[in-house]
Amino acid sequence: MTDNRYRNLRAVSGFVDCSAEKKESVERCRFCVHSRKFMVGGVWYDSPARTYCMSCRTTEMPDYKSADAVLCDDLKREGFRSFLNVIS
Repeated sequence: MTDNRYRNLRAVSGFVDCSAEKKESVERCRFCVHSRKFMVGGVWYDSPARTYCMSCRTTEMPDYKSADAVLCDDLKREGFRSFLNVIS
């Protein structure tokens, strides 16, 4: 999946290069407002962080810890931001 609106972050040992200063666990990425999709076993799954959005609702729960990549819309590289702040 190549699109200049997103960063395709390769997961290595369960971590991605979230920002220049910090690696983030893939497990934590699923709670980030920037996460769009997770590649698990060669298949892209919608991020659970998008469940608050009716047009992106997802019910699939793959093993995110074994993700190979994370599709992220954090083009400014500000880093992790919890979606719980958005829906509360």
